[in-house]
Amino acid sequence: MLSSREVWDKIARSFDETRKKVWKVCSDFIDSLPKGARLIDIGCGNGRHLILSSRVCRYAVGIDCSMEMLRVARENLKREGVGNVDLVLADARYLPLKDDSFDYALFVATIHNIEGRGERIRALKEARRVLRKGGRMMVTSWYRWQRRFRRYFLGEMILRRGREFGDIYVKWKRNGLDLDRFYHLYSKRELVKDVRKSGFKVLDARKVRIADKSYDNVIVLAEKDEQE
Repeated sequence: MLSSREVWDKIARSFDETRKKVWKVCSDFIDSLPKGARLIDIGCGNGRHLILSSRVCRYAVGIDCSMEMLRVARENLKREGVGNVDLVLADARYLPLKDDSFDYALFVATIHNIEGRGERIRALKEARRVLRKGGRMMVTSWYRWQRRFRRYFLGEMILRRGREFGDIYVKWKRNGLDLDRFYHLYSKRELVKDVRKSGFKVLDARKVRIADKSYDNVIVLAEKDEQE
């Protein structure tokens, strides 16, 4: 089986074709940022959030584990004339960045691609480490009980096949590709629990509808406590 990085390298171009629009919940968050902010986008993908962030923030950094995805992001940023963004090839669990160096973090549709609860919490702790005190993060995951996967996870509750509950492989079938992508789909309660476990203070948590009439994503807004 291909590694997660290899899978994302292979699907980067076709992924870009389907991910041009920024979700409203994300654009609302970005538009609310103060001028001069420093932002990190963990799992930046094709750079769609970085393009919008560059118009608000003084400086932004995009992190992704896929070199091909970063090539796509670089092309998109160049096309838009963006100059205040850097791209870094790195694992979300091991960010090659200094402590307390960013004001805000985006962790959009990425935490659910990290296998193992301990590893996901490690990534959240890394996001917290690079944020200054009082810095805020928006983290999102696909929602476990969305209509598309509800029957599968009801079955998993009965079968208990030894894997972590919430784990699933989701096919990518586009442009002749047929690849399995690892996901850990979160409930709202579980994502809040993991964000708190990593040391953040949770400010808001909600289920939202992005691509379906039913809830299909979970969003948590968190803060690095100034009183620590």
